[in-house]
Amino acid sequence: MKRILLLLLLLTTVLYACPATAEEAPAADTETGELTLFDIRYYFENRMLPQQFYKAPEATMASLRDAGLYDMWCSYTADNDFSATYPEEDFCTRDMSQDSGMKILMLVMPRPEDTLLCYRIYLCMDPATGTPAYYTAEYDQYEGFYDEGCLICGWNPDGTHQFFAEGRILPEEPDPGYESGLAEEAAAVLELMQKRVQPDE
Repeated sequence: MKRILLLLLLLTTVLYACPATAEEAPAADTETGELTLFDIRYYFENRMLPQQFYKAPEATMASLRDAGLYDMWCSYTADNDFSATYPEEDFCTRDMSQDSGMKILMLVMPRPEDTLLCYRIYLCMDPATGTPAYYTAEYDQYEGFYDEGCLICGWNPDGTHQFFAEGRILPEEPDPGYESGLAEEAAAVLELMQKRVQPDE
């Protein structure tokens, strides 16, 4: 049953995946005609940010390292006439680059309230090959599938979505399990990135 539900989830993702263009904007709620927090946040995490990253990977990473994620979120919500509803401390930008030269910037988002929103986003760049990649740790909740789950996914430059693996819910800071869980997740993302850069190994 779990396998069937996962296949249905992946099929739905493929059917609804389409290239994101600069002309796109967050879609308003069909009943009220107004933008909801889900609408605005989903577009920020899964459309606007990947577009910007793939257009200029190193510049986007440098900008986020310098200014942080919260300023970008506030600018984005203001541009869409939406009041930011999260405190600054709910956003975190952490450099997780490797000694090997692999550049990884982890973006911690406010804890997601709905399926498809992100716990964390990983911006990855391999300078040796010029290969960028955008990975996500996404909230997932389907009855009979997970009470609350985490899926490791990603977005491609053409706007298509990929599912890679089941992740796990991390405890809240300052729980000592948070850092070890984060390290485990980052290692899984690094492995995905290495396979992307050297698929035959």
